[in-house]
Amino acid sequence: MESQPDFQSTLGLYKLSEKSKEYLNMELSGWTTMLELDKDGILNYKNGDVTVKTGTWRISYNESYNCVIDMEERVVPFAIKDGKYGILITIGDGDECKGIVYEKQIDKSN
Repeated sequence: MESQPDFQSTLGLYKLSEKSKEYLNMELSGWTTMLELDKDGILNYKNGDVTVKTGTWRISYNESYNCVIDMEERVVPFAIKDGKYGILITIGDGDECKGIVYEKQIDKSN
């Protein structure tokens, strides 16, 4: 990403990708299947319709570190993956390039 994304376009539901579920081998303990970013800066960690935790979020961009999302407990890359916004979370040693992705879901109401 070469600039700060449009705030409104980042809002919504992000689901754990199928590849990420496979990588975790369905060991989802400790990981929620969805993240929801709302306009008031509230982050909802969800499993289905159940919110299991809330926090705050903020996206920032700088040429030196590109685009990141600050989710209180961690700051991780916020990128475009396969044409959709994605929240990329490294698991284990960062040098191994292993991790999971929460992909933005398309809002079908528009």
